[in-house]
Amino acid sequence: MQATAQDNELLDQLCQRHLGRTDGGTVEATLALNPGLAAQGPHLRAGQTITLAEPARSSTRATIQLWD
Repeated sequence: MQATAQDNELLDQLCQRHLGRTDGGTVEATLALNPGLAAQGPHLRAGQTITLAEPARSSTRATIQLWD
C-alpha cells in the first residue's frame, strides 16, 4: 500500500492516518520496506510516497463466560 506524506508529518502519524494503528511493529516494518527513510530524519517531506506495511491480522478469540 502506498501513502503520500503531508508536510512535516512523522512516520507514525502517517501509519495511524492510513492504517489506523501504529502497534504490532507496523512502523518498524514500514521502515524496513523503505530503505534510507530513517536516515532522512523524523519529518517526512510533503508529497513523499511511502510504502506502508500491511498490519498483521490479529486473531480474535471468543470469550467464554461460565455460568451465564
